[in-house]
Formats: sequence, C-alpha cells, structure tokens
Amino acid sequence: MSSQPRPGTQGKARQKPLILIVDDLALNVVVLESKLYKQGFDTIHACFGPATLEIAETELSDLIRLDVMMPQMDGFEVCSGLKSNPRTTHIPVILLTTLSDSADRLRGFEAGADDFLTKPFMDNTLFGCMCSLIGRRAPVDDDPGSRLPENCRSLS
Repeated sequence: MSSQPRPGTQGKARQKPLILIVDDLALNVVVLESKLYKQGFDTIHACFGPATLEIAETELSDLIRLDVMMPQMDGFEVCSGLKSNPRTTHIPVILLTTLSDSADRLRGFEAGADDFLTKPFMDNTLFGCMCSLIGRRAPVDDDPGSRLPENCRSLS
C-alpha cells in the first residue's frame, strides 16, 4: 500500500470533506475508506508518521484519523508535529488506539488530539465524532460544514 495521496486531490476544490486516514495496517485503511466513501467522504491515506506530516501539509484535509501504534513515529509524535505546524494546526485529529489507560488518553490530548477513541469502537461513534469535529471547525478556505454529507448535517 502506498503512502501517497490519490492523484488529482492537490489544490482542487472539493465537494466532499477529505479525511486523511493514517494506519500502518493496509486492511484497516481499506475497510475505513470503504465505509467513509459510503457515508459521503473522500479519503487519502498514509501508512507512516513522516509521510503523514508531508501529506497533511500538501493536502490540507478536513480531518485526520490517526492510529497511535505505528512504526517510525507513533501517533502521539505525529499529532504533536501536526499541531505545531501552522499549515496543519487547525485540522482536527482523532486518535484511534487499543491503548485504554487514562495516562495514554491524557498524552493524546497533550499532543493536541481533538478526540481519542479506543478500539474496538462502533462505526457510528467514529462517524459522529468526525461529523461533529468537521462541522464546528473554523473555516480556513471555505466552510467545511457546507460540504458535510447530508446525513452528517444534523450532527454538526
């Protein structure tokens, strides 16, 4: 699985919210991409932390769904890097992990995460969290809430 964005997304006006999925397990990416597409989202993905920082800066997604346990850079480090970059600091980040200790949750929020979900989770929990974060995000180039899928608008 490539860590490169899908062709044609850079610099183009989007009709749907763009979600950057970050996970080192290809199956997790494929499954989530399929579910999000059915819910009215566009997706791009990265498999490792360093690629995530590059892609996030060039693609400027509406939200980043970030796995914590990854090689090279863990999700806490990636989140800190995203939140310390002026080009990506505004992008909401949801950390997903099997870690359930309160110290891990605190570490995630200290890194700048907007939410922290523990696996396993219900799809509607992730979906609702994503809709809420995108809907209330301060506009950067346009109003991302206006591009929310119809079934999300009542949540924002």
